Amino acid sequence: NALREIAADGSQLAPMLAGFNLGVELAQLIVVGVTLPILWWLSRWARYSRQIMPALSLATAAIGAIWFAGRL
Repeated sequence: NALREIAADGSQLAPMLAGFNLGVELAQLIVVGVTLPILWWLSRWARYSRQIMPALSLATAAIGAIWFAGRL
């Protein structure tokens, strides 16, 4: 709906939507590209599987739950 307001006649809706989706996918690839090497480096430590990975998993689940609850 927000894009429809920008392109009132609807002719530019498809290119705008495609550009938006490509931007979202590119941002996700950047986040993975930055995060994955860091996590791989952290996995070399013995503390990683005992402390760091569970803490990161819990933080991810908490953020997801808060985000989900906010959308209800």
